[in-house]
This record gives sequence, structure tokens and C-alpha cells, in this order.
Amino acid sequence: MKKTGLLFALLLFVLAACSPPASAPPAAVTATPSAQAITMVTGPDGLSNCCTDSGYYKVEYSAGLARVYYIDFASQQRVVLCNRPECTHTDAICTGVIDRWAEIFKAGDKLYLYYPEIEAEHPDQTSCARIESMNLDGSGREPFYSFDANESIPYGIATDGAALYFTKLITETENGKIVQRYSLAKLDLTTRQLSVLKKNLLPIEAPVGGDGDCLLLKKIKETQPGVLQHSVTALNVNTGEEKALAAWQDSRIGSAVFQTTLYQLDLQQSMLQMTTQTGTTTIHLQGAPASVDATLTLTGRWGDDLYFFVTSPDGAGSAKEYSYCIDCKTGAVLPLTLGYQLVIDGDVYPYYDSILGKVGKDLLVIYGGKKVTFTAIGPGGEPVEQQGYETSYALIPQGDFNQNNDANKKDIQIVDPVLY
Repeated sequence: MKKTGLLFALLLFVLAACSPPASAPPAAVTATPSAQAITMVTGPDGLSNCCTDSGYYKVEYSAGLARVYYIDFASQQRVVLCNRPECTHTDAICTGVIDRWAEIFKAGDKLYLYYPEIEAEHPDQTSCARIESMNLDGSGREPFYSFDANESIPYGIATDGAALYFTKLITETENGKIVQRYSLAKLDLTTRQLSVLKKNLLPIEAPVGGDGDCLLLKKIKETQPGVLQHSVTALNVNTGEEKALAAWQDSRIGSAVFQTTLYQLDLQQSMLQMTTQTGTTTIHLQGAPASVDATLTLTGRWGDDLYFFVTSPDGAGSAKEYSYCIDCKTGAVLPLTLGYQLVIDGDVYPYYDSILGKVGKDLLVIYGGKKVTFTAIGPGGEPVEQQGYETSYALIPQGDFNQNNDANKKDIQIVDPVLY
């Protein structure tokens, strides 16, 4: 099976209909941000997965418009992030409509949108990267910070509630050659001033987690042709002190940082190492799958369970993917089989159910999709009948999910569709 995330690269975003919102998150009360423990607010690759205690936010493209969608956990409904019942969600008046695609994340009591730099047809029309802020209900959206031309955030973003931390990339041309410079930046959420914490970063050196006032940085460096040195360090954002947590070269080891902990999974040795600033814990696995020539992808830890994929050659020139979870207390490995299939133009695409976040004892998952017919607006304003796919979301008890049981899932009602 393939992971659900691949679906977004395969299918076109189009809109079926708009309905009055079922509910919206409460507006945040403006307050001066205060420093907290550093946490990631996007994935290490910069892709957002904005799951909060009350709901899940995501930007989607549909019918040529980018919109902010919200899954409300209380009502178990998905809506456009707009609190105007009469709104059709088709123009800039709607608080849920934005001018182009962006990553959305929460820091403190605000939502933020990061718009990457895009190049237009003419150089003078290039749209620089920028950040906007807004309240949790989508109101009060305003410009927050504008980057200079050729500046961008190539990787993930972290926060301590008082500032954002990220790798900043500057791309310039010198003597006819493209030169890229990386630095570790801090953007104050009160003053909106950007400062540089560390210069001359490696091309792959970025925040991947946090622990107290330390930012965990993942680095990859080619020490010799074909040999990559992986390392994780802890950088104190107040003192500038940086210390090593771990370093390795073995490509068969699956690794990822989730918040305070570096996880290193070695199926050949049947063990999981968990490293923090206070030391390393080794768990011996029970029921680990064979991993000859396999690629390991760690996808997240929710509660006591670490989830991962194993991709192995099938002997026919392609690969098969398998899904598992590990109980980080006992080392027990469980195979996961919940999944679905999409048929697109006669081709069958298998996917595993994809975890987006945890809500109490439930996991928020994408568990399917269906083909639908809808009416879109043509270039001349005329209605055009088209076909698309609507993603299905549900809350599934984590214990049931781990036992491949979705009988008790609670479907998310799609009030405002996003059709792929």
C-alpha cells in the first residue's frame, strides 16, 4: 500500500458546494506572547499538520481558490473557516479564502499562514514569501512579516510561544552562479523583528524538535561520495550553546525526532533507541518484521505508540509498503492493515489509513475517499459538471486502530467539501 499523503500529488483540488458553517473555533483573546517549551508547529519538511485540542486546520485548493478548512472536534464536522452564514466562500470577503496556497500552523493563541515565494511570468511580478496572522476563528487576518526577494523557509518551523524559529534560505547570483546561504533565524511574535541565531548552516540543517529552551537540529552532511553523516544537536536559543545528541551513518536505520526525542529504529538488530538530552533508552522489539533492503519511514508518535512504514522491494521491479506501530514501553510491534483503495481513471491506488493527530483517546485519520459529481464554475462563469474525489475523515479509538478495528469510528461530516 501507499501512504495517504501521496494522494495530494495525484488528484486535482476542486469544490463541490458551500454550506453555512456548522461551528467555528472561538476567537483568541489578544495577549502578549510568553516563552514556553519549544515545540515544532510544522513537520521537519515544512509541511503543516495543524491539529489542536479543539480542531484540525488545513489549507486546500478547490475550484481555483485556496481556502482554510477546519474540522471541529466537538461537532465532528468540517467547514470552511468562516463564521458568516450567508457566505459562499468564493471571494476575498470570506475569511476562509486566501490568495494562494500556504502552510498553516498555530503558535501561542494565534494561527499563522506561511506563503512560500512564487515566481510569476515576469520577474517584477514575483511574489515574495510572507507570513500572515489571524485569530483561531479566522477573523483578524493581517500581514505579519514579509521576506525579501529570494528569501524563504525551506524546512520546518518551531515556536516557544514568544518567537518562531526556522532555517532561512537566501538564494543569490554571484559571478553567474547561484549561491545559497542558510542561517537559523528567530522571528519575535511581539516585535515582529527577525534576528539570526546562527550563520553558515549546512544545506540540510533544520529544526526538527524542541526540549525546554533548546532547539533540536537535524544535520546531514556528505562526508565522502555516497556516504551521509546524520546528526542531531541541541541548541540553547538563549545562550547559543550547542551540544551533540547523536550521530550515525547507517542508512538502514530509520530515524526521526518527535518533539523532545530522537527515535532510531534498527529492524536488523530488532531494537529502538530513544535519545533525549538526559540520555538514551534502548527498547528490544518483539515481533519486528524482517528488513532486508528495506526503507524505514517513521511517521509519528501518539501516546505510547510509534508508527512507521517499511518499504521493501517485491522482486518484480517495484516495492511494497507495510505499516506498523511499536509500543514504546513494551517493544511490542503490531502490523497495521486498515486502508482503502481509490480507482482513478481505471487505475487502483491502495492507501493505508493516515493519522493526522490525536484527540483525547481517538486518532484523527483519513480512511477513504469517494468519487463524486459536482458543479464547478467555468471560465465564463457558466456552470460546468465535473467529477472529483472527496476525502473521508474519522475519529477512531487508538486502541481499536492498533488492532485494525474501525467498527467504532466516528465519521466527520463534510459540510463544506474539498474535492480532489
